[in-house]
Amino acid sequence: MSEKPVTVAKEEIKEEMKQEVKQEVGNYLASNEAREKLGLGVLGKNEPVNGYFTPDKGKSSIGFQTRDGNYSLNIGFRSQMRFTYKDRDEDFDENDVTDIDLRRARLCFNGNIYSKELFYNVELDADSFEANLRDYYLWWTPAAAEGAFSVKGGYFKVPANRQWNSSGFYLLLQDRSIASDNFKQDRDYGIDLYGQPFDGHLEYHAAVFRGAGQNNAKMFGKDENNDNELMYVLAARYYPFDGAMPTI
Repeated sequence: MSEKPVTVAKEEIKEEMKQEVKQEVGNYLASNEAREKLGLGVLGKNEPVNGYFTPDKGKSSIGFQTRDGNYSLNIGFRSQMRFTYKDRDEDFDENDVTDIDLRRARLCFNGNIYSKELFYNVELDADSFEANLRDYYLWWTPAAAEGAFSVKGGYFKVPANRQWNSSGFYLLLQDRSIASDNFKQDRDYGIDLYGQPFDGHLEYHAAVFRGAGQNNAKMFGKDENNDNELMYVLAARYYPFDGAMPTI
């Protein structure tokens, strides 16, 4: 009998034993006991956090999320500077004006919490000498709905018109139109049932708001609904070409 088949058989047995040992070691290292001893944490309890850099993802520039994707935090800062020169009429003894203004400055925090269907957004306004909470709300979007149905609750923009609801950082110019400013309803506390079915070409809103308006405490000295009346909003829009613009 030739010795070659015996040698080949021995090598095959060694390779099989090596693979079995590797499999056993891998299974042990994946166990909760080994993870605790190595200081990695138990899966499902102390998930390691993966950091990722998202310079082009909406308004968020730095993000963190858990391995299972059920928790995430995106942190972003956006600003818009504006230089203005006003040529005044000298016949009325008015001087020309040159100004540099910080039109918008926002510090934003958003992400998902508890699951991949529950999201949050908090936005701070820093374009004045005092910082204010601009938006703070939660919204739930079932994955099966694919954007056709969502529920939002908190303090956010009243869905009065498209230009007002579109984020100022996605507008062609820094300022909205005069008509939009006159017909907008600012921000308020409320609940909104909304969605964008048909690939985003249709947008609908069914919402109820407190009706006190934005920064009511600053205007009237107290943060409550003065007339005890609620504001109801029913809106539907159809976009034949593109869908709705981002709102945050």
